[in-house]
Amino acid sequence: MAKAMGATTLNSIQYTGSGVSFGAGQSPAPGKPWPRFNLKSYTRAVNFETGSLRDEVVRTQAEDPPRGGANQPIRGELRQIFVTSEDQAWLVAGETATPGPRYIADLQSQLWITPHGIIKAAIANQATVQGRRSPSPVPGCSPPR
Repeated sequence: MAKAMGATTLNSIQYTGSGVSFGAGQSPAPGKPWPRFNLKSYTRAVNFETGSLRDEVVRTQAEDPPRGGANQPIRGELRQIFVTSEDQAWLVAGETATPGPRYIADLQSQLWITPHGIIKAAIANQATVQGRRSPSPVPGCSPPR
């Protein structure tokens, strides 16, 4: 499977999209919808060799008036960059880079749960298939070396 997917030779991947996003858990009241944003652009770059991930997000306000939390209101465009490399993480907003230790586990898990990341981590950790399941990486797992 790893060879068929190209996971044995793939070192990095990047993908881009657009659409909508929601401020998870930031509803104005229990049972109300999460705040909606226009996702003007989204780019994710993953480097499996260095165990790094970079998300660049450009959002605009979708609801007027704004409801709930999640950095509202947005006037114009909000550009954010989330970066992780091994056990470090940063949030870049405008010209300011702020350490983001609370993002480490989430971003690392997003890196290793990609289809290629799971295969690479399984190979690096000599995982075996048991029935129809195989062990999967968990937040905080070390990148394959």
